[in-house]
Amino acid sequence: EIPPEFGEFKNLVQLSLYRNNLTGPIPQKIGSWTEFQYIDVSENFLTGSIPPDMCNKGKMIDLLMLQNNLTGEIPETYGTCSSLERLRVSRNSLSGTVPSGIWGLPIVEIIDIELNQFEGSVSSEIQNAKKLATIFARNNRLTGEIPEEISKTTSLVTIDLSENQISGNIPEGIGELKQL
Repeated sequence: EIPPEFGEFKNLVQLSLYRNNLTGPIPQKIGSWTEFQYIDVSENFLTGSIPPDMCNKGKMIDLLMLQNNLTGEIPETYGTCSSLERLRVSRNSLSGTVPSGIWGLPIVEIIDIELNQFEGSVSSEIQNAKKLATIFARNNRLTGEIPEEISKTTSLVTIDLSENQISGNIPEGIGELKQL
């Protein structure tokens, strides 16, 4: 278990508890301070929801919570987290829709949401994600069409949207992405 007292460390900038046997929820106060930039609690047995305030101060760079038992939605506030470079929450039991702003964060490099139960579609805001290189979103419940705006994300190297319910045509502009 992550002790609730960790939520009181107001000068904490990084928290790495990767690959342990931690259980229980992530304390909701973790990361709600001005300087917090990095959390990696991947490969544990954590439950509960993603704390809503980790991105509200605008300094969060890495949010790594892969392979736990987290539930609920990605908080809407993360869609305005302009400092976020890596969002990795794959292999949990997260659901709901991915906040549309996440797809268009200006310096996000990787969006890894695969193996969850997300619904909705890839937002046309993706055209604003100028540094986005990797999308791992396979095995969710995504629907709709791949937006034409994805072809404006010229830094894309990897897109994995397999095992969803996406329909329609593949945007012609994807063929113009030179790094893909």
